[in-house]
Amino acid sequence: MGKVVFPGILCMPLKKNLKGVPSNWREVKCPKCGQACYERPIPKGYTGLEFERALCTECALKEGKKQVRCKT
Repeated sequence: MGKVVFPGILCMPLKKNLKGVPSNWREVKCPKCGQACYERPIPKGYTGLEFERALCTECALKEGKKQVRCKT
């Protein structure tokens, strides 16, 4: 069975917002803005799923806002 793409953006917590993190979190840079953030393991039960991309929380929220169109 091939990999399933989970639509959406995986949010990576920003380092500036956290004081301590679990040892299995890895510090990385956001691919969009370059801020230090954390890549965390995907929860159990989601192995084999891939998100479209991973961004820091700030960039993910901005991207999501661009994609959502509200009906009034």
